[in-house]
Amino acid sequence: MVRCTPYQVENIVKTSQFSLLMPNSKPTEPETYLCTTIRLDENNTYYITGFDPQADMGTAHHMLLFGCKEPGQRETLFSCGEMGRTLEGTKQAAPCRSGQQILYAWAKNAPKLDLPRDVGFKVGGPKADIKYLVLQVHYASVEYIPEEGDKSGVVLEY
Repeated sequence: MVRCTPYQVENIVKTSQFSLLMPNSKPTEPETYLCTTIRLDENNTYYITGFDPQADMGTAHHMLLFGCKEPGQRETLFSCGEMGRTLEGTKQAAPCRSGQQILYAWAKNAPKLDLPRDVGFKVGGPKADIKYLVLQVHYASVEYIPEEGDKSGVVLEY
């Protein structure tokens, strides 16, 4: 949003946050890839400007955030590794059925990522190319999964 006065134009930066986290996932075997999906608002367009990882490399080997036109599954949790294991009780699919774009990647305790000023990933809204976000977490090991399940993920700034 820009505020204009006769003498000055200044950018007003207002951001919000959304936590996209695994829903207490409990992989039982190493080399498991699990995904969680959220549907974006069809009436409002958002611009993702930052990514704050909420993960530890002892639990999550790496994470990918996909933007999709259609997700691989519309499930809270599904198995989504083409070369990984399928978690019992979940459906198996690629992260995206159509329109796949990688928006963010994290590994090895990488720090928060803030995009440059005036840069953002356009998601949601009418006629959007990205209608869903899908978080994929690769569990190379299951030794450090908390008893209550894993909540690795990313806080999105928009």
